[in-house]
Amino acid sequence: MAEKTVIKTAPFLYRVENGNAVLTGNRCKVCGYEMFPAQEQCTKCFSHDIEEFLLPRTGVLYSFSRVVAAPAGFVGPYVLCYADFGDFRIFGMVVGTDDPKIGDKLEVTEGVLRENDEEIYRGYQFKVVKEEK
Repeated sequence: MAEKTVIKTAPFLYRVENGNAVLTGNRCKVCGYEMFPAQEQCTKCFSHDIEEFLLPRTGVLYSFSRVVAAPAGFVGPYVLCYADFGDFRIFGMVVGTDDPKIGDKLEVTEGVLRENDEEIYRGYQFKVVKEEK
């Protein structure tokens, strides 16, 4: 059996540093406006003088939905969500639980989003961080 090709989806949205996934955005050096997803030009003042910045590694679950009837290539059920990471509300997949709660603390991670016979698609995901009591 041939090895599957690994494809990193949306590499402009995140990177992995020291084994930890982190979301990336842009900050305009002229007006200070921050953008996610990253842009080539400031969407406020239209400057091209921008720099990358890292979003917080942890966020808060804002809303979610369980997908039961998964499209081709995905295995259901799974959870999709919006989560607040700093000033940004970001869409993603929750892994490690099928019963998240609004307000749960989430951490960015990287994992398999879907796969088929030839390819594995990897991307950023969110996992619930269990609070220490």
